[in-house]
Amino acid sequence: MKVSRRNLLKQTGAAVAGTAALTALPRIAPSAKAQETVKLQVWKAPHTTDDQKFFDDALATFTSQNPGVEVEYRVTPWATWQETYTAAFAGDSPPDISYVVDSFFPKYSDAGALVDLSKLDGADLSKWEPLFDPSIWARGTRKGGTYGLPFMTGGSAFVWNKKLFSEAGLDPETPPATWDELVGWAEKLTKPDGSQYGYSIFDDTTGEALNFYPIPMVNYGGNLANDDNTKWLANSPAHIQGLQLQVDLIKNKFAPPIGMFVGHDMDKAFLDGKIAMQLSLSQFIFPLLKDYPDFELGSAVPPSGPLNNQSVGGTGYWMMAEKSKHKAEAWAVMEYLTSAEVMTSYSQLSTLFQTRNDIDPFVDQPLVSAFAKTQKNYTLLPSMPFDYWTILNPEAIAAFSGQKSAEDALNPAAQVINDRLSQG
Repeated sequence: MKVSRRNLLKQTGAAVAGTAALTALPRIAPSAKAQETVKLQVWKAPHTTDDQKFFDDALATFTSQNPGVEVEYRVTPWATWQETYTAAFAGDSPPDISYVVDSFFPKYSDAGALVDLSKLDGADLSKWEPLFDPSIWARGTRKGGTYGLPFMTGGSAFVWNKKLFSEAGLDPETPPATWDELVGWAEKLTKPDGSQYGYSIFDDTTGEALNFYPIPMVNYGGNLANDDNTKWLANSPAHIQGLQLQVDLIKNKFAPPIGMFVGHDMDKAFLDGKIAMQLSLSQFIFPLLKDYPDFELGSAVPPSGPLNNQSVGGTGYWMMAEKSKHKAEAWAVMEYLTSAEVMTSYSQLSTLFQTRNDIDPFVDQPLVSAFAKTQKNYTLLPSMPFDYWTILNPEAIAAFSGQKSAEDALNPAAQVINDRLSQG
């Protein structure tokens, strides 16, 4: 059995219209037993309800060009991701290839469960690395090793209603440069009768608040934990200032009371002109825009704090299990899944964003392409052996609800998280 460059280029569509040709793929030596069928497993948590069909079809194309290789695709729910993958990597038969988000993989790579691709025979990373933004490539590396090929990225961007900016005498093409400036603009964009707010803060009804409120905290105070994730830092005076700024926006009525717009009602309120500025995700906004053909959307990276203008988001990588018995074939599948054609098609399906710099899945959708340009500047979220968001989120929501100050919210959360860390 041989997975040849020629065959692989056939199914990757060697070039997608308007894109660069796929990086040359390595030849893989035949298996020891020519008659033996190589069976691989690929696991991924879903980003659409059509994930199973999409990847079944894509992998069927691969296997049709590579007789003797079978690939089984499995959807693994996000809700049980940690338990599922921890058990799998601890066992004898983990998936050969997994889609792993940057903040999830360190505990597996550190335990020796993932392949360092820079040491994999036949994997020429020098042909792949130039296709990606350096910050994206770097997030799949750890302790000198390279563990993944970047596939999808998605995170929060700053969005605004250009029409409301114009009505308030603000430049509709220029967002506030800093969070301090945003506060002043939010006041100008707020109407006293409560019909329009300058800014909004997402509640946690859907469990998605973690994508937004930590951003000013990071912009003021930096990473939420230290580099080796052994100490929680996000109750420093600077982090507190980043949270308190948001508490004050609500207190001063420049942002709606927390829970006034429940869950994704916030997105509709934004598109209805009741909110002028907010942090949002592409999958929140773009599915609704078809009902608002005249909406003038602005998008940019978040405003800057004193330290940075980083956002919260994640990049997902195809990674290989060290226990895979067919690493050469698994590498060929990883290269195929990271091809221009597969990445373009999945970006269009999911409205997540491509990691390759040589393709533009949304070339005919200027609003989406503009949003895509905001998707590189992510802070690296801590990777810990427990879910710290279930500790931090309720405290942040209590502050937004006026029950606590930012300091009184962040201090107990930090105490609990650091106590958990000290217990190993």
